[in-house]
Amino acid sequence: MRKPLLLTILFVITISCNCFSQDLVFEKIIQIDTTKSKEILFDRLNSKLIDYFGGQSNFNKNIIQSDKENGVIKIKQEIAYNKNEFMNSANGVIDFNINVFFKKGRCKILIDNIIHIGMGISMGNITEDKEYPYSETNYLKFRKRKWAEIKEFIYSEMPKKISAIKKILNTPLEQENNW
Repeated sequence: MRKPLLLTILFVITISCNCFSQDLVFEKIIQIDTTKSKEILFDRLNSKLIDYFGGQSNFNKNIIQSDKENGVIKIKQEIAYNKNEFMNSANGVIDFNINVFFKKGRCKILIDNIIHIGMGISMGNITEDKEYPYSETNYLKFRKRKWAEIKEFIYSEMPKKISAIKKILNTPLEQENNW
């Protein structure tokens, strides 16, 4: 009688620990020129993103939401994760969303929904947990090691994305210049 009860309690604790893990999120509020409207800031990023994605059709594939009136751009992105190790089944991609919210003279950049998709083993949603938080036990030692490596990689890459957006937003478009 005690054994099934103990197993049930252990199962509930394991599930609840996984359910309460917080997804990893990067957030930064950037002050720009306070005289610039949200529409100007929106146009700066929007036009550079079209160039970045190589044209309007590729831009449309990667944009989740682009709303000038409300001052929101949401972008679906991915970066390659490749540790150059022979037969590394964790090599693959990191998918994530970049959300940029505009107000007069400032914007908020939010990077969320970070997911690792490996060629063999995927880590799934990346959370704030220091240790591998999921209950899969096959190759657990490998998963724990790769979890830490992938998080280190993400912590090195996401600030670069934020810096690139900040640089774009601080660079005026040609239309803004007085000719």
